[in-house]
Amino acid sequence: MNCQTIARRILAVGLYLVIVATAAAQPASPVRALMEESGLVTQSAGLDQAFRKMVVDAAKKLPELPPEHLEPLADISADIVTTERYLADVERALTDILTETQIAAMREFYGSHLGQTALRAEIAGASQEMVDEIDSTGEALRAQARRDSERTALMRRLDEQFSYSEGSVDWFQMADEIVASAALKAQFPDTPPEDFATLRSRIASQRDSLVEAMREQATASFTRIYRDLSTSELKAYAEFLEAGPGAEFYAAYHVANRRIIEQCVEEIQTRFAKYMNQKKA
Repeated sequence: MNCQTIARRILAVGLYLVIVATAAAQPASPVRALMEESGLVTQSAGLDQAFRKMVVDAAKKLPELPPEHLEPLADISADIVTTERYLADVERALTDILTETQIAAMREFYGSHLGQTALRAEIAGASQEMVDEIDSTGEALRAQARRDSERTALMRRLDEQFSYSEGSVDWFQMADEIVASAALKAQFPDTPPEDFATLRSRIASQRDSLVEAMREQATASFTRIYRDLSTSELKAYAEFLEAGPGAEFYAAYHVANRRIIEQCVEEIQTRFAKYMNQKKA
C-alpha cells in the first residue's frame, strides 16, 4: 500500500475533513456539532490503528530501528494517537479559535444545496470501493485532469484550502520523525538533544517536495470524487472555501492539527525513552 493510499484512509486527520457524518443527538457544543456535521467525528474512527500502520510503514523505509523495538513503538504511538483524544483536542482548539458567527456560518453551509452536493460526493469518495477505484485508475485520472485545465485548477484550489496535501504530509512526517528518533535513541541512548534537532530539520527539509507530490495525487483523487459536480459548482465551492468563514474554519483546523501533531510527537518520544530506560534497568 503506497503512502497516498494510506493518506486517503486517514482523512480523519484533515484529509477529507468535509465528509459528512450523521450528527449525534444533542452534541455538547456548537463546535462539536460542526465536527459531527462536517464528518470529522465519524471519519476519525480507527485513527489509532491507522497511525500505528503509518509508524510500521515508516520503519520499513527507515530500517535503522532495531526490529525488537518496532512493535513497542507502534503500540505507544497508537496509545497516544487515539480517536477520543484527537477529537477532544480538536474541539478544544477550535473552541478557542472560532467565533460563534464563524461556526454558525459553516453549519449553514453544510445544510445548503451546494454543501450537501459536495458532501454527497465526498461521502462516496471515502468508501473503500472508491479508494480502490482511484488506486487502480490513478494514471487515467491524472490524464483526464490534464485535459481539463479549468477543473484541475479548481481542484487544486480545493486541495490548498482543505490543506489536504499539507495535512497528509504532516502525518507522514510525524511517523518518520517518531521512527527516526526512536532509532537514534535505541542505538545511541546518550544522543545529545542537538542531534534530534538536526534529525527534525532533515525531515522538515523534504516537506515541500512531498507536498507537491501529494498534490498530484490529490488532483487524481478529486477528479474522480467531484466528477458529478459541474464546473460552476466546483467554482462556487472553491470561492466559499477561499473567503470568509470557509477559509477561517479550515485555516483554524489546520493550525489545530499541527499543534496536536507536535504535542503527540513529544509524548511518544518521551514514552519511548521511558520504555528504553526500563529495558536497560
